[in-house]
Amino acid sequence: MTDHFAGSVSRRSFVVGVASTGFATAIQAGEVQDPSSDAANVPGRNRTEPVREGQWIWREPSTAIFSDTPTAFHCTIADPLPKTATLSWRWSIGPATAQAGETVFDVERGATVQLAAQGLKPGLVHETQLDLEITPTVIGGTAKRTVWLCSPDVFHDRQQWLKSLDIHLFDLAGTLATRLKTARVPFQRDLELKALDRLTTGLLIVAENNKVTDDTLAKIAWNLVQRGVSVLWIAPTALELPDPTSDNGATPPREFHLRREEFVTELDKRFSAAPWSDPATIRRWSPACGRSRVVWRESSSPVGWSWIEGIWPNRARLVVCGLPLVPLWDLDPTPRYLLLKLLERFQT
Repeated sequence: MTDHFAGSVSRRSFVVGVASTGFATAIQAGEVQDPSSDAANVPGRNRTEPVREGQWIWREPSTAIFSDTPTAFHCTIADPLPKTATLSWRWSIGPATAQAGETVFDVERGATVQLAAQGLKPGLVHETQLDLEITPTVIGGTAKRTVWLCSPDVFHDRQQWLKSLDIHLFDLAGTLATRLKTARVPFQRDLELKALDRLTTGLLIVAENNKVTDDTLAKIAWNLVQRGVSVLWIAPTALELPDPTSDNGATPPREFHLRREEFVTELDKRFSAAPWSDPATIRRWSPACGRSRVVWRESSSPVGWSWIEGIWPNRARLVVCGLPLVPLWDLDPTPRYLLLKLLERFQT
C-alpha cells in the first residue's frame, strides 16, 4: 500500500498535528495538553456522553473527525494505576507510523491526544489507527482505536447525481437549507404546504424544527408517496403517522422496515450513532392506538424505533429518520455522510 502520509516524525509530543496536501503530508508536533485545560477543548468537537471500551473511557465516543479541524480525544482508564504511569502511543495511517512517543499518564485526569489534518482530497475518508499502552502493565492497559479522517466536502463531484434526485426542501427555519447551499447540493426550497401537496415528481426533504403541525405534514407525506413522490423526513416532533400496515383505504407499502440507531452503521460501516450518544437528542416512535386506527407516535421509550421506512409498489419511499442533522453538522462528519447515504436510498 502506498504511504499517502509520508513525512517527518517527532517523538517528543503527545499532541499530533497533521498538515496534509493531497497525498503528501507533513507531520508537526506540539506540546502535551493538560486534559483539564481550555487548550484540550479543541473547537469543532462534539461533547457527548463518554463511552467505555474495555478498561478505557473516552470522552469523545465518535471516532470520525474532520480533516481540516483540530480534534481532541481524551482518555482515562477504569482500573487503578500506580502513582507513576507512562503512556506509550502510536498513530498510524495505513502501514506507516505517522507519530509515536510516550508521556506521563495522569492517573486521575488521563491524557489528551489532538489530531489535525488539512488538505485531504474532497470526498475522501481515510482509515487511521491510534494505539495506546500504559506501563507498568495493568489489566486492559492497551487500546486500539480506529479513527476515520473525513473530508468535510462529502458531496464533492456529486452535483449531477444530486440534481437528478429533483430535491424539494421544506425548511421554514432555513438551517438545513444554509448547509446544503454551502455543500453545493442543488434543491428547490418550498415554503408553502400547498406547494408540497402539488408535487408529482422528485424527492421531498422535510427538515427538522419546522414550526408546522407535524400531523398536517404527515397527511401530505402520506398523499405524496401514494402518487409516487418520495419523502425523507428528518427528526420530526409530535409525529403521528398512520401505520402503513393497517387497513386505512390507501395503498400499503410492499416493504416496511423498523430500525434503531444501528441503521447508521448499516448504511455505512465507517460510522455509528455515537455523536447522538445523549438519548435526549434522538426521536423515537412506537405503535399506539389512534381514534380509529393504529398510528406511530413519538415515544420516550429507549426501545422505540428511530428509523421508519416504507417502500411502495410505485417505487416511492418514505423514510423517517430520528437523528437530527443540523446541531451536529459542523461538529462531526457523521451527519453529512449519513445524509449522503440517506439520499442514495432514493436513487432510481
